[in-house]
Amino acid sequence: MREALQEGLERLRDEYSDDIPQEIVHSNSLNNKFKVRGSWFQGVIAILENGITEGGITDPVVIQRVERGINRFTTRKFGEEDPTKPRDIKYANLLIKLVLEGK
Repeated sequence: MREALQEGLERLRDEYSDDIPQEIVHSNSLNNKFKVRGSWFQGVIAILENGITEGGITDPVVIQRVERGINRFTTRKFGEEDPTKPRDIKYANLLIKLVLEGK
């Protein structure tokens, strides 16, 4: 696995909270390191897409699962209509784990 892919996924996994705060968190909020934010999902999507296109993710089964996740997180419904739910964060974390650990 390429170093940038691993480092990017580890950063998104470890430096952001799984908690869903009561208030809306903006980029200029004092503490904005929450996985609930749309920008966190955009980061996950970008890193995973780059991992596939640049050859950092090569296992066909992993690629298929990652692409399924990318499709889920890029729908209009996910991005605009529904608030992020704990299961969305859990699913994104599972995709990260799949790529990092191959499980």
